[in-house]
Amino acid sequence: MSTEFYVNMDDIIGEIPIELRYQESDRLIPIGTRFGNGDREYKLDRLIQEELGLIKHSFFSESATIEELRSSDKPYFSKWGKDSEIEFFDTKTRFSWHSNYALDFWDSVLDDSTNIVDEYGSEMSWKELKEAITGPDRYMEQSRFIQGTFVRYTAPPKEKEQEKEG
Repeated sequence: MSTEFYVNMDDIIGEIPIELRYQESDRLIPIGTRFGNGDREYKLDRLIQEELGLIKHSFFSESATIEELRSSDKPYFSKWGKDSEIEFFDTKTRFSWHSNYALDFWDSVLDDSTNIVDEYGSEMSWKELKEAITGPDRYMEQSRFIQGTFVRYTAPPKEKEQEKEG
C-alpha cells in the first residue's frame, strides 16, 4: 500500500522549479510517497521453506534472494524487482521523494506550519511529515530511490509558451 503526499503550490515560498510546475494538478504538487516495507525475517523464512520444498514457490519470491536478505540485520526491506537493488530499513514504511527535490529542498521552501495533504484527504503540517521521516520517533525512513507516480518533466507545447509570452 502506498500514500502520496502533496503541497498546495501557493504555499511554496519563492520560485517553483519548472519541473515541479509541470507535475502540478489542481494546484497540488507531489512531494513524495510512503510505501510499506517487507518483513525481512518472514520473507527469509518463506524462501528457505521454498528452497527445502516445504511450501510452494511464489511469484513474490523472485524479488529478493536468501543471500540478499541475510546481508542485513535490519527488520524490514524493499526491493522493487529481481534486478533492482535491495534496501533495508528499521521502520515498517519508507518515504520516496518525487523527483530530485528531497528534504533539504522542501525544508527551504516550506514553513513548518505549511499544510500537507495526502491522496486520501488527511492533513498534517510540513513539520509533522518531516518528523515522521527524520525525527527521533520516526515511523518511516527515506528511501534512496526516487519512486512514485509523478510525470517526468517535458517541455510544454510551443503554443502554450507563446500564450504565456503574449
